[in-house]
Amino acid sequence: MNLTTRHISRSGNVTLDRTIIEALSILKAYPTNKPLTSDILEKIDLVINSDVCLSPSFFYERDKRPSKLVVLEMVKQTELGAQMWEALHEAGALTFIERLTTKQRQSGYTSEIARILGVFALCTIGEENFADFPLPAIHAVVDFFRSDNGRRWRGELWGAGEVGFQCMREIVLALAKIRNDPALAAKSGQEREYGDLHRHTRRGWAAICNSDDPLDRELSRRYADYDQQATDKPQARQQMVLDLRAYFENVGIDGPLSEALRKKNWKPSFVDFLVERTGSVTKYIKAHAGRAQRFLDFTIRQLEEEHPGVVFHSLVTQHDIAVLKNEVESGPPKRRTTASRPLPGKLHAIAKAILDEGEAGWPGQSGFFHEWVEVNGKRQKIYCPVIPTLLRTAMDLPLRMGQLRRLDSGEGDLEMFNGDTMTWEPNTSPLAGYWKREEGRGR
Repeated sequence: MNLTTRHISRSGNVTLDRTIIEALSILKAYPTNKPLTSDILEKIDLVINSDVCLSPSFFYERDKRPSKLVVLEMVKQTELGAQMWEALHEAGALTFIERLTTKQRQSGYTSEIARILGVFALCTIGEENFADFPLPAIHAVVDFFRSDNGRRWRGELWGAGEVGFQCMREIVLALAKIRNDPALAAKSGQEREYGDLHRHTRRGWAAICNSDDPLDRELSRRYADYDQQATDKPQARQQMVLDLRAYFENVGIDGPLSEALRKKNWKPSFVDFLVERTGSVTKYIKAHAGRAQRFLDFTIRQLEEEHPGVVFHSLVTQHDIAVLKNEVESGPPKRRTTASRPLPGKLHAIAKAILDEGEAGWPGQSGFFHEWVEVNGKRQKIYCPVIPTLLRTAMDLPLRMGQLRRLDSGEGDLEMFNGDTMTWEPNTSPLAGYWKREEGRGR
């Protein structure tokens, strides 16, 4: 099994034959929705019949994903992939795709199913019979798609879209049913992230000092060393460390500082993180950033002694301090966000997480967002994501609801952009061509 970022051979060698490397490059660059040529089919056969165990990055590297047709062909040409596809179909995991109202949406979900099965079929070697595929191996692949804490799907693989999340949920539930494994079913969920910026700062200093978490222990140990030479108020220093810990959780830092501080330009920056919580630049923010800079500089000096030759970067630069000083001294505090928010910060993060659940979560299961449509001459009540999407958009764009209503949905255009394939495709919705009919011009 290969869940790393590099392709490897059966023997574990990362140096692949040049013909395989060229074939993989051609397959990834093949145009979307272009019918597969005999040359491409030969390249697929070459890869499948080699001893190469692909990396999941072949299917999920951002902006470089192979086309749906290439992935489908690769999956169905492998014995394991074909058997899994059939087993999932028989278990009912793919029936939700048939209920989708447009071929465009069906295509997007089918493409995502194929990519997921590609990890099972082409990132493993040694077992081609799905009935004999080891249960621990299934868990390992599913865990690849889960976050480090196992509570959510990895958002970086799909972004904020619900397509990948729903496909993973249906596949995992079907696999749990096929293998009669409740532990696998427990991994199908997408827990809500209640941890917005404010929650993490409530962690007490005692919780950090008594924690078994390696990062907490390292922060506590390095703070104890720093405390012997620091001159500012202990309570302010401790709050600074708590805010650093909250920032680490916000940007996904869970490893040792020797790894985290090798990277430059974390986004958002620590200063932006502090300002986001208050909405303005204040003298307190400036002083707090200065405390963090001094603590991090002390920590970096320790790390440089422990890791000679390694370059480390502070999370608070002198430029950050200069910018804060300029903003504080140039006049009254300037807000960086709107003066008011329809929801408190805590509820704002919860509401976003709920709306992101899509059809499989509260928006689709509550019944508030369903509409009657006619499909093949029969009236059906289906989930309509327009209002949930509108509400979700309002939480990210600095627009009032009246301004959002003026945004063009694109439903009346001749072409629509497919976010899954990153291409423009013919619009198959009932309103396609509306603007051309009304105004005599194409869009």
